[in-house]
Amino acid sequence: QDLHVANDLSSRMVLSTRSTEVVGTGNAEHLKAANVRVEIRKTSDAASDEALFTVYGEVTKPWYLPESVMLSQAKKRGPAEFQKLSLKLLAEMARNY
Repeated sequence: QDLHVANDLSSRMVLSTRSTEVVGTGNAEHLKAANVRVEIRKTSDAASDEALFTVYGEVTKPWYLPESVMLSQAKKRGPAEFQKLSLKLLAEMARNY
């Protein structure tokens, strides 16, 4: 993936990734792109610091799976998986910011 990190050295940091290649097995073999953008903004009150996490994914549908089944599984499992990922990434960024 291409990874870009920028900050203003005082109150804002942005991390942005863009997939160049995605390799996986099982259900992950259908993932073709996973792009992430995280923006952290510090305020004068640490309890009010802001974090915005955006994920964009692209998948290909297997020939044997009806689209309705694939969409229902993605809606059911996707948010929890991305929430785990976002919490892990945000914690790592907060530790390093």
